[in-house]
Amino acid sequence: MEKTRSVPFDFGAGDGTYYGTTASTNTVAEPLSVTEKYLRDKYALGASAASTPISGSKMQGYQEFYSTERKRPIYNDCVNKKLRGFCYPFGATVGDYRGGTGVIVFPYYAMALSPSNYSYVLAKSTGYAFSWDAAESASRRAWWSMQPRFEGRVSLLNSILELKDFTDIAKHAIKVPFRHYSESLLSLKKVVSKASRAVGRSIEDVKIRDIPQLLKNLDYTTRGLASMLLTKRLAIDPTIADTLSIMQQMNQCVATAQDDFKKHGEIVNSSHYREVLNKDTIVDPRYSTYNYYWRELKSEVSLSYTATMEYFYEYQKRPALRAMRKFWGMDLTAEVIWNYIPFTWVVDYFVAVGDSIHNMSLDPNVTLLLKQYCESLEYKAQSGYVAVRDPRSYWLCINGQMTAGGSANRIPLSGYDYTHYERRLAEPHRGVATPKLSWPSLGQAQTLAALLRCMI
Repeated sequence: MEKTRSVPFDFGAGDGTYYGTTASTNTVAEPLSVTEKYLRDKYALGASAASTPISGSKMQGYQEFYSTERKRPIYNDCVNKKLRGFCYPFGATVGDYRGGTGVIVFPYYAMALSPSNYSYVLAKSTGYAFSWDAAESASRRAWWSMQPRFEGRVSLLNSILELKDFTDIAKHAIKVPFRHYSESLLSLKKVVSKASRAVGRSIEDVKIRDIPQLLKNLDYTTRGLASMLLTKRLAIDPTIADTLSIMQQMNQCVATAQDDFKKHGEIVNSSHYREVLNKDTIVDPRYSTYNYYWRELKSEVSLSYTATMEYFYEYQKRPALRAMRKFWGMDLTAEVIWNYIPFTWVVDYFVAVGDSIHNMSLDPNVTLLLKQYCESLEYKAQSGYVAVRDPRSYWLCINGQMTAGGSANRIPLSGYDYTHYERRLAEPHRGVATPKLSWPSLGQAQTLAALLRCMI
């Protein structure tokens, strides 16, 4: 089956016209200006008064679709290419960039379209090589990660061993002179305050003799803060998470869990695996300060892999004691041995060895009966405005959907996007699940920085 059609410009819940003005209110005189109801009312009034046509080019998009015609429930191979433009109406209450008490209100607004966004997406829609070779290692990880296993929510041995790295770090942490910590903070505040007063006035306010004390205070404070961060990340947070999991798991009898797991294999199960293979993002730096802090002008290209498996399985029940050990994670496994090696969690930040070991540890009591298996690749290029997370953004109403502004994370407002999606039936790639390579996230980078600070 093959189909081709034109895709109209997507105005979302709007009709292409907007109430294109902003108004400024005062949070002291009108405290409701930062509430959800206030924005809803403004949004509704703006929608009823909308008369300004959207500016910029409005290209007509297209879609090309191809699919095999196997009878269901068998998956079909398909190819779907789609290019479109969009501009969604939105309302917003955001903090005044001038530093006053006012709030900028966008009652029913639209972000202007840029021909450069269209040119970017159009170029990316033709200037790429779509190849399944890029997904080979992800395909192996997908097969192993979706295998059914009888296991609980928490591994007691791993939970205990995870604390060993914290005890090693604690040896460095106890060297921190916490009894001087409050004094150091106070002294540091005085020196910094003196330096800030000197800006634009007289540099003579900052004395040379203040520098050694400033360095000493920085040493105390950074070491103390690093120690507290590691205590939270490596001891408190994991302990709380494991405790909650244990409490949930204690409500489930191991014998009942085995019976449920065995019965579940008699029905059709569906598992999914998704991995982002590549993502390149360009953010215009002009849209990160002043009144632009709550939105970005962003161009992004990404390639994602997804695998889906439908299956039955047969499970040979374990004796009670062995089932309990398995369910509570008390067996000595390769994953436990890996976690016992000092600071392997640092390695897992960059190379997910622990995940790979866990995924390739099949349950010998489970026999998988594969029904069907497919995998897909999705290439996507997008360029335009997005709403971003910022505490100075109070409420957003994007395309009729309300959200707390501080929680908005790159929600599209206007622009163009192109998607090339391909799905195929395939045989699972049963090779070795090589560990996934990645860079540490922001939180992981903070933990690594704290670790280095404690050890220096």
